[in-house]
Amino acid sequence: MKKTITISFLSFLVCTMVFAAPAYDIFYVDAANLSPVPPFDTWAKAAPTIQAAVDAASAKDHIIVTNGVYNVGRRITPGYMLSNRVLITKDITVRSVNGPEGTIILGAEAPGGGTGTGAVRCVYMTAGKLYGFTISNGFTLSRLSDFQDGLGGGIRLTNGCVVTNCIISGNAAGSSGGGMYFRNSGVVSDCTISGNSGFWGGGTSGGIVNNCIVSGNSAAVGGGTYQCIVSNCTISGNLSSGYGGGTYGGTINDCAISENRADYGGGIYAGKVNNCTISGNSASECGGGT
Repeated sequence: MKKTITISFLSFLVCTMVFAAPAYDIFYVDAANLSPVPPFDTWAKAAPTIQAAVDAASAKDHIIVTNGVYNVGRRITPGYMLSNRVLITKDITVRSVNGPEGTIILGAEAPGGGTGTGAVRCVYMTAGKLYGFTISNGFTLSRLSDFQDGLGGGIRLTNGCVVTNCIISGNAAGSSGGGMYFRNSGVVSDCTISGNSGFWGGGTSGGIVNNCIVSGNSAAVGGGTYQCIVSNCTISGNLSSGYGGGTYGGTINDCAISENRADYGGGIYAGKVNNCTISGNSASECGGGT
């Protein structure tokens, strides 16, 4: 009887260990690693760039990135001309170890400065999740040279992609979405989106924006957000030279909208507003609050 119980218990442990094993591989990234060895499956073998680990990964895998500035390498957007520092087209999770303050993805201005030929966007995503990075100094082509390659200075993402716990600052788009541009939606949550610029949507354009701080962004239309679904956010200190200093269009739920400026609609222009606090906004022509 004791032998039977022992064998059954061992069988249970083996089964538990098998079912508890991760259903994905883990790849490591360390910008300071001088001895990378594919497939980058330990810290000692870590990839020096995020893109190298992304290329090695398959769907559902996880990429873990330690502190560093990731500002080398370029990958062309599929079907377009603009380069990206990181390009993700697989359903993978890319996560920092210690959060956005110490883990930074930097794009690049055009050689002549600002948007234009030779600029580098920070991140392009058609699938996957991105957690815990600073996304900065990303630029696109100019709006007049190529509209599509002028979208999303910091991040361009599509439906189903998720961006969480990031600082998205100091990026610029020639067309729309200085900080972020969403094609067919996508979700950004618990992020700070500040100091970005674009023609439409200085901070964000399109998509779902939850629990974020959107501040100090600028655009011709929609200084903070443009045609987004925005919930539980603080939208403050944004500027539009035309319409909607804080937000333009979209649906705005349970937000605090303050100290934004525009020619028309300092706080909000157009769109649907639900249960928001609107204060201290200004407009040079009409509609200080809305």
